[in-house]
Amino acid sequence: MVRVGLVGVGRGGMIAQWAGNRNVSFAAVCDTAFADADVEKAALERLAKGGAPFAVAYRDFSRFLEHDLDLVLIASPPPCHAAQSIAALHAGKDVICEVPSVMSIAEGRELVAAVRASGRRYFFAENCCYWGFVRAWRQMILAGDVGTPYYLEGEYVHDIRYLMRHNGEATWRASFNPLRYCTHETGPLFDLLDDRGVRVVAVNTPSLVSPEFPAPDAGTALITTSKGAVVKTLACFKNALHGSYHRYLLFATNGTLETKTTEAVTHASLPRIPHLQGEVKLPLGTALAGGHAGGGHGGADLAMLNDFLDAILHDRPSPIDVYRGLDYSLPGVCATLSAEQGGMPVDIPDPRLF
Repeated sequence: MVRVGLVGVGRGGMIAQWAGNRNVSFAAVCDTAFADADVEKAALERLAKGGAPFAVAYRDFSRFLEHDLDLVLIASPPPCHAAQSIAALHAGKDVICEVPSVMSIAEGRELVAAVRASGRRYFFAENCCYWGFVRAWRQMILAGDVGTPYYLEGEYVHDIRYLMRHNGEATWRASFNPLRYCTHETGPLFDLLDDRGVRVVAVNTPSLVSPEFPAPDAGTALITTSKGAVVKTLACFKNALHGSYHRYLLFATNGTLETKTTEAVTHASLPRIPHLQGEVKLPLGTALAGGHAGGGHGGADLAMLNDFLDAILHDRPSPIDVYRGLDYSLPGVCATLSAEQGGMPVDIPDPRLF
């Protein structure tokens, strides 16, 4: 039985997908909002209704870490991720951390040091790597069907201005540079390439859509990988679009793959494969055993959580470890630095050398 603790009851609600799993015990939950007793009661009731009846609630993170836990899911705001991950690791807990993993290169160094010193597992929760079409594209690449990828694009467009203010106060999102939130693009694209970024140039737009929120409306980056491919990312969090979408594109020497913005459909052009011409349906849901498309993010959340849990139960390495998590996160850190320097190239460090 894995005794699980949760930090952050907002995004952390995905943990309820483990409801009914006999290998999981919902031991403790922590949130600074619990300073308000009514907020705590409502949050605990919501989690319990979703299938995650936590036994104990804390508002103090240090006291939370004293609880008897095996695994901590960190779903707090990104500025807290590194410090809370490091503290949990030093407290002897395995960690699942939401995206991005760090806010600076210095935090990346400290995180790697904590993983090495503690000997605990670190799991980076990039759920987009678990979408079925990503797995299908990876199989095509490994089989040589598309040839060598040389140019890729990833976009995440989501108007989240409604999350930039709470109870009349600006939230962390109001000043959060969208370039930092790049792992929904770098994660699946670097996974496809089995690669990492080595240099980035980036630019931000001004804050025009809602000037009361100082964060740029959008940011775009060009990343050169260690294998010589070019990856373009776009994150846009203030726009007139209703809903949200992800879009991915891959150019390779023997073919092209592209998703639509509204559903997981691949536009394939693979001359060597006669039946892969034009539009081909590839399901959004997970290709992993035990997953289903009815779960969060088209089944990706549950597939990811189950993969991480399986690694704990069978004592195997993390499927997305601290190094891979930093491979996905550091391009956003360095892209932000590039944009702040007027689009100057910035080298992306290899976290294995920290």
